[in-house]
Formats: sequence, C-alpha cells, structure tokens
Amino acid sequence: KEVTAIADELEKAAKEARPGETVLIHSGIYTEYVRVGVSGAEGKPITFKAAGDGVVRIDGSTLTVTEDAGALLSIANQSHLIVEGLELGGLQSAQEDGLPCGVRLDGSGKYIVLRRLKVGRIRQTSKEGGGAHGIAVYGTDGTSPWSGIVIEDCEVFECLLGSSEALVINGNVEGFVISGTTVRDCNNIGIDVIGLEKTAPANDQPRRGRIVGNKVFNISSFGNPAYGEERSAAGIYVDGARDIVVERNLVHHCDYGIEVGCENPGITSDVVVRSNLLLRNAVAGLIFGGYDEERGTVERCLFAHNTLWGNDTSASGSGEIVIQKARNNTLRHNLIVPGAAGPAITNPFGPALSSGNVADWNCYGVKAPAFVWQEKELAGLAAFRAAGQDRNGRVGDARFKDAARGDLHRRRDSIAVNAGDPAFTAVAGELDFDGLPRIVGARVDAGAFEFKN
Repeated sequence: KEVTAIADELEKAAKEARPGETVLIHSGIYTEYVRVGVSGAEGKPITFKAAGDGVVRIDGSTLTVTEDAGALLSIANQSHLIVEGLELGGLQSAQEDGLPCGVRLDGSGKYIVLRRLKVGRIRQTSKEGGGAHGIAVYGTDGTSPWSGIVIEDCEVFECLLGSSEALVINGNVEGFVISGTTVRDCNNIGIDVIGLEKTAPANDQPRRGRIVGNKVFNISSFGNPAYGEERSAAGIYVDGARDIVVERNLVHHCDYGIEVGCENPGITSDVVVRSNLLLRNAVAGLIFGGYDEERGTVERCLFAHNTLWGNDTSASGSGEIVIQKARNNTLRHNLIVPGAAGPAITNPFGPALSSGNVADWNCYGVKAPAFVWQEKELAGLAAFRAAGQDRNGRVGDARFKDAARGDLHRRRDSIAVNAGDPAFTAVAGELDFDGLPRIVGARVDAGAFEFKN
C-alpha cells in the first residue's frame, strides 16, 4: 500500500503509517524535525521514500537545536523501517551542549535501513567544544541491541563535527552493514564504530558489523576548534568494538586512513581489515593499538591484503603503518609503498605494551624499507627479518598501472603478483578490492587487487 505525504503532513505520516505501507514524500523543502513514532512488522516494513518527482529536502537552517530536538530525522525504539532517497542538512548549533544530527537512532530496535540519503552541512560552530553527527546510531539499551542496521549508498559531506564523527555506530549495536557510502570533507572522523564509552549500561560494544565498499576522503581535524592544529581524524575508525570486518574501502587524504584503537579501558578485538586502498593520508595509512599506556589494547586483529601508497604526506615520521599498544595481531599480504617521508612500519612501543604482533608475506615497493620495531630503528628488510619479522617478505617495484592518477592495479611484473603464502585460502565471502575472486593464478597476490590479464 502506498500513501502520500506533503509538506504539512510529513510528521503526521511518521506517526500514523502502518506496517507494510510506503509513504511517498513529494518534492519540496520540509523545515521541521521529523520523529518517526511507528514500527513496521517482520516482512512488512514501513518505507518512507522520495516520490520521484524532485528533491525531497529536510532543511534545518531555520531550526533551533535543543536537548529534545537535535536530529532532523530521529528514530527511537522502533523497528522494521526503511528511509530512502531523502536529503537532510543545514542544521547547526553554536552551543557547546548542542548536538545537531542529520539522522539519529536511539535506544534499541531491529531492521532499520537508511538508503541513498544525502546528509550535509550539519555543523557544530561553538569554539568551546560540543559535537555534531551526519548519521548516528546510539545503542543505549543494555539488554536489547540495535540489530540489522543497514546504511547503504548514502553520502555525508561538509560537516563541522567538533569532537564527534560524521557517521557513527555507538554502544549496544549488533549486526550492521555500512556499504557503498561516501563520507567527505568533514573536520573529524569519517566512519566510526565505537564502544566502551558507557553509552549502554551493559553490552557496550558494537559487534558483528561490516564496513565495506565505502569512499572516505578529505577528513581532517586540523583547524577544528576541538583539536587545534592536531591531525588526529581517521577516515575509518574502530574503537572499543569487536568482530568487525573493514574491507574494500578507498580512504585517501585523511589524517589517518584506517585506525583500530581502544581509547577506554578494555579490549578491541577480532577486527579484520582487508583489501582496502589507503592513499596519501597525512600521518599514516593504517594505525592500530591504544595510543598510550593508559588506553586499552587491540588484540587478535588481522590486517591483510591492503595496499598502502604514499601516506604520511605531513612528514610526521609515522610512515605507512603504525603499531601502538597492541598484542597478538597479524600483518599479512599487504603491499606497502612508502612515500618520500618515511618508514614502512613503525612500532614505537616497547615489549611491555606491544608484543606478539607478527608481520609476514608483505611486499615493500622500495629497495630498502625502513622500520621501527619495539622502539628500535631498523634499516632494510634483512634487519627486519633479523628482528623476527617478515621472513617471507619481498622488496621490489610495485609496478602500478598509473599511481599518479590513482590506478593502483598492478602490472604483471609487479613484486606483489603471486607473492603470497602458497598455503593461503580465502575465507567465505573474501574478495579483492574489485569484488573479484581473492585468488587468481597459482598463488594469492599481496595488496588489495589480484592481478588479472
């Protein structure tokens, strides 16, 4: 069943629609907060979607952010909903305690789909702090999680975030997918999956989630009043979560490409970061671990088949990959091509805080890669091997097709072709960056792409 909504009826439809109905929202500018107060049913979701006769925009430029009204579209403790094809933007706050959002989910529920949304120019303008989100999912119920959350083919852009994130999954959230989404031109973290912040009184860790096939670029905290001149914003950040897969994402021109950390006491664990392209990020392409001895640890994570090229453009000395307070993690089958600034891998923490981490079967696109391992500087792959790492690693020419134009597919004579462990087998669902089989030819390649003729 389809019903229609016009400008003065959108809030009414959000409160009165019934399971199985599709609410077609006609083109126009809707200057109102929309609170969805209904649920669909299993197999009968309620769908709110653009009718197709022009742009549907929920505009917050004339609205005031208060504690009770801070998200243009809000959903609390509802289930079986689809929101599709809307634009949301313009909401801002100059108050430190204001938290403007484009879309916000609170409490718990299941099967919420956010599809083809454009969320832009959500802004926190206070110079004293505060935050803002483009899209936020807060699992605040300690016994019942948000589950079945799908955010796909969306765009979040040009947001001023203060100390918050453009797209965030926070707290008790179990089973989610963020895919095909672009996050760009924001002044703090792009995509963040965060736990252990006491958002929920129990089960306060997002888990069993996938971040796949997204594009994240132009993300930096430099100049953000909450950070000053600090470059600390990751394109994709997993912090205090567990059992997350981050794969086949393109992340470039951020402060950090992908970060797996644990800012609060506890453990971030069993995160898989594979088949991503990490290019021209300011401080490092990949970083994992608690950032000082008072943080939690990152454990039992796998970083595999990523291509890192020309990161550390700020010449910080961090290089391509940074390992911090972390234990028993694996770096395998990565293609690492340092820029002019620096090392391939830095591990500036001693054995008391960083131990059991293993690098092997990686390829380095320079003849003499530099390393820092457990506080010791090492020159060349032979020295890295002598420290017990990358016994099967290789050095040589990466032979990209056209790196200057962003094409990091490899030529047949690349050092990375057929460079992987001959015993490697792909797990179910594991693909290369292009979405093609992980193994083509006699052996698996290093890096995000498999070579194809």
